Amino acid sequence: MLTSLLIGGNWSTYIWAVMHDKIVETSMGYYINPLLSIILGAIILKEKLNKINIISFLLALIGVFIIILNYNQIPWVAILLSLMFAFYGLLKKILYIETIPSLTIETGLLLPIFLFLVFTIKWIAISPILFYLF
Repeated sequence: MLTSLLIGGNWSTYIWAVMHDKIVETSMGYYINPLLSIILGAIILKEKLNKINIISFLLALIGVFIIILNYNQIPWVAILLSLMFAFYGLLKKILYIETIPSLTIETGLLLPIFLFLVFTIKWIAISPILFYLF
């Protein structure tokens, strides 16, 4: 259930961000995500990094830091997207479940929520029209 919430939150945040012209932040989130995944892997999973891995990580970190500085504001969408996806990946690795079956179950768990939202939003969008027609 937790992985469903994380991936659903990630997808929802991405869709919301694109609809609200936050394309740069969504892109930034997917640049930050691998860095967070490396940090989580090193801290929680005790994965070891060799010298080349550390140098690569630091160069990527510097690049992302420069992009964020040039953005001139805190990229909340990027941070949220990267955190959700990094923790989603961590949970999938810890739980040792296969990708396709687990994604099918996660999507199935999210389906009723998303259907409710789609029909609610659709109803909200057409209700003023119905009000004026009747």
